[in-house]
Amino acid sequence: MVLLLLACLTPKPSVESGTPAASLAARPTWAEHAGYAPGLSHELLLSAGPKDSLQAHTGPLRGGLLLCEVATTHRGDRARFFAARRGVDTSLPDTDTWLDVGAEGVSTTGPQNSDTARFAAPAVRLDVGDPLRASLMDRGVLRKHTYDTVTGTYGGELPMALSGETSEGWCGLVPQDRVDAWLKPQLDRADAGQRALEARAVDLSQLDFGRAGVEGPQQALRDAAALVGWERTPVSDRVAQVQAAEQAFDADLSAALAAAREGMPDTLTLGAAELRPLSVECPWFGYSRYGVKAQCAMEVELRADPAGEIWFEWVHASGYREPLSGWSSWVPAGADTREEARMEAPPPGQSVLLIVPTLRDQQPLAIRAWRGGESSWVAVPDPSR
Repeated sequence: MVLLLLACLTPKPSVESGTPAASLAARPTWAEHAGYAPGLSHELLLSAGPKDSLQAHTGPLRGGLLLCEVATTHRGDRARFFAARRGVDTSLPDTDTWLDVGAEGVSTTGPQNSDTARFAAPAVRLDVGDPLRASLMDRGVLRKHTYDTVTGTYGGELPMALSGETSEGWCGLVPQDRVDAWLKPQLDRADAGQRALEARAVDLSQLDFGRAGVEGPQQALRDAAALVGWERTPVSDRVAQVQAAEQAFDADLSAALAAAREGMPDTLTLGAAELRPLSVECPWFGYSRYGVKAQCAMEVELRADPAGEIWFEWVHASGYREPLSGWSSWVPAGADTREEARMEAPPPGQSVLLIVPTLRDQQPLAIRAWRGGESSWVAVPDPSR
């Protein structure tokens, strides 16, 4: 108890602003990349120019976009199938890189079938004597494998050299005015996307309830963070704005769904298909019997429509949508073993038990059927516990 209390009272170490650790701490949940910043786009990597166009730097480095290039003599053992027809030497690696920047790192997807690769990392800090290390990985169809590691020691001057067993290269500092010129269009894209987000309105007749549009500003901010990191004010402020717009939309959507549920019928009808919920059980303990992990199970009476495929999905109170197929299982009512379970849709008119893996804090509110712009809803009964 004393140790637990001391652990709770011990202050967490602060993260120094402008560092890779600060960028990692500011990374949003939707960033979808490894490391403290996204990898720089291939187009910008190529447009950075040759080594002699970069900024000379001496002394400790306190932030900046570090650009590196490696050339390799590595040849993989992959077959040269169709190489002559394609005119490509397929023994050359498809190089992905991981650059260690202190305790953090940045991953970059490189070109295909090339003996050179470029990669970059923002918010880099270097003191004299600090090591730089980059892992070079050949990107295969099923997996990656590291074919070389290039390293160097910062001697107080940029550009600096990197070397490995089959590869050598350099790292240099991209001039700040060039970074600013690259950053501006990304921020402009994010601002335009933000205005579109704020103009959205909930529409339950749409497949996505009118949510479309968030991918645009998110991608623009990923591209911006690849240049300066997630913590920099031009990026972090816009991340907060995107998240606020999403939260406002989610609140409106939850209110609209709660209101719509009051008027939903007890049977869903779309074309010749009918679905009537009978009961919901949460939590549901059917794994040992059916081999399916699920938080909730609902018994429904379903009559399928032979005229065409219909998309069925759970709709949660939060607006989260979860397909009834794919993540779910149809089990005939009265089945006693997992061998009797059916992963495909049941035949028309059969009473079935629908097993759905769903989080306890996201109890299903309704079921929606959708086909060709037509939709139909049915309220899900309150679960028994």
